[in-house]
Amino acid sequence: DLDQNPTNPDTELFPEWRFYQPMAGKLRLTVPIETIRGCPYRCGFCNTPSQHDLYGHDFFRKKSVAKVREELLHALRFHPEFVYFWADTFLAQSPRELDEFCEMYREFQIPFWIQTRPETITREALRKLQQVGLFRLSVGIEQGDEEYREKVLVRPYSNELALERLQLVTDLGVTFSTFNMIGLPDETPELHWQTVLINRQIRSDTTNCSTFTPFVGTPLRDLAVRRGYLDPRVICSGTYEESLLNMPGFPRERIKGLQRVFPMYVKFPENRWPEIKEAEALTPQGDAKWRQLREEFTATFFSDADDKTPHG
Repeated sequence: DLDQNPTNPDTELFPEWRFYQPMAGKLRLTVPIETIRGCPYRCGFCNTPSQHDLYGHDFFRKKSVAKVREELLHALRFHPEFVYFWADTFLAQSPRELDEFCEMYREFQIPFWIQTRPETITREALRKLQQVGLFRLSVGIEQGDEEYREKVLVRPYSNELALERLQLVTDLGVTFSTFNMIGLPDETPELHWQTVLINRQIRSDTTNCSTFTPFVGTPLRDLAVRRGYLDPRVICSGTYEESLLNMPGFPRERIKGLQRVFPMYVKFPENRWPEIKEAEALTPQGDAKWRQLREEFTATFFSDADDKTPHG
């Protein structure tokens, strides 16, 4: 029962800088407040399937609104500028639970950030959260090919649905970013290109693409080992910029090159793609082109305002 956890953890264990997080181009004093532990979904790259297998559905738990309020009151002593509501899928809650949360949070009105999945987004939920301080959300797309995403990542929703729900976010003026991955088991450059294409249709202010990390206990690590892409003795101690998989159809150098230019393919117009292609190459010439394009990208898609709020 998450409500049995202490409300006043010993935050003196942490240095002050740990409470500052980058948000919209500034370092802001941010407090994390956990609302949900676990996740009702079973994505292949995540540890949630293993947790479900170990503990059953009891692993997915929610704090009561009263408990969340207690923790917020405790956090006020830090005078936070932002709150990050720590939940794998914040909108994995019923309309009644969301209404209770919003009614409680009117007392605080501190700007906050959440992460969720496309299919959990509704206009009604976003409007209610906006009224009490929603500043930003992050949404996982991960991979743009519908069949691969459903069969390998176990994320069975259509691109049409994802685009429809994220258009709601744009229409309501909520800033958001997308999470994506590259170098997944059995992925190819052609499959990755589908991730580029769907992100080009999404009007997020920022987009991220990380290299797949095969953590122990995740179904996709097991798949990578079975395919012979990964030495089973490898233990991941954190996330990696370079791929740990050895896939003949998607070499590590190609993964790294595509990963570093991903936002450029998404944001720059199509007539710039030949230049971006040059920047994929892990050569002195490719590195120079990448640095040149990165400088232009920053100047183009980030304003000169004090808070460096992205636009694009």
